[in-house]
Amino acid sequence: MSEFSRARFRLTIWYTMILFVVSVLLSSLYYWRSKQIIALQSQRLEDRIQRDLLQETVPMRTRMRAEIFETELSRVHNQLRQQIILINLLVLGFGAGASFVLAGKTLQPIERVFALQRAFISDAAHELKTPLTVLRTAIEVSLLEKKIGKFAKAVLQENLTDVANLQILTENLLSLARLREGIQTDKITLSLGEVLQTARKQVLSLARQKDIQIEIVITKERAYVTTHQQSLSRILMLLLDNAIKYSPEKSKILLSARTTRQQVFISVKDQGEGIAPKHLKAVFDRFFRISESRTKQNDVGGHGLGLSVAKELASSLGGSISLRSAIGKGSDFTISLPVG
Repeated sequence: MSEFSRARFRLTIWYTMILFVVSVLLSSLYYWRSKQIIALQSQRLEDRIQRDLLQETVPMRTRMRAEIFETELSRVHNQLRQQIILINLLVLGFGAGASFVLAGKTLQPIERVFALQRAFISDAAHELKTPLTVLRTAIEVSLLEKKIGKFAKAVLQENLTDVANLQILTENLLSLARLREGIQTDKITLSLGEVLQTARKQVLSLARQKDIQIEIVITKERAYVTTHQQSLSRILMLLLDNAIKYSPEKSKILLSARTTRQQVFISVKDQGEGIAPKHLKAVFDRFFRISESRTKQNDVGGHGLGLSVAKELASSLGGSISLRSAIGKGSDFTISLPVG
């Protein structure tokens, strides 16, 4: 279900609830007023019957009329209640249908604008991918020149880092675009051990720059998961990259996996400075950065998009990502996926 489908569903519920509450209030007012009128009329009839009873020498006929009147009065009350309940149910049914249509009409222009925005971002990311690759190659070739000065080499090295960050950003934007378009490869059965080893190898060079060890722990020797390989690899890459960025030098990252009958849990635990409780929910928001000072102090690159992409990828696989963290105790990201 897309974001706009969920929004439309929520709007439909709200519109229907508001309409139903208004209908119930008006019906209650109508029922209360009707009971008052009926009570007033019945009181007048009762007074009249009482007078007839006093006047008749044989009040049998009047007594029968009084009993019939009581029965009819009870029937009228029941009929009134049933009609009001039926009307409210009809209002609920027709209101839900009308609310669904109205919610769609309300969101349609917003959805159109967002579609244009997504198309622009996707196209821009596609267009930037090739020139960034060419630029990175040119910088890397220039760095191989022995005649280049130290200052020029330092500038080129900074440029190379910036280009690499831009490539990561475009790749993340493309990943989000593919998710929105529902592009997925077929599911295959994967060995968890091989998946974790592959993910470790992909970030090993980055970890070595900070002398960080990545330890793999699997509770079950032969553990498997049936899922989209590319998406799972991308999630692990993003979480490991995040762990390395915010881990101190010569620390350890624990990459572990455990399975149950229904679920697979993959954990990435670092020994970084941790995250304050007030930021735990916001870390998965797009472009969220905890603080610029924290980023600058650790010389951390990135654009605050990786964890958002990881969460959406996990959701597309039918799973989720949870986070446990505390200041001074590091962070523990856990991926939860269905076994098959």
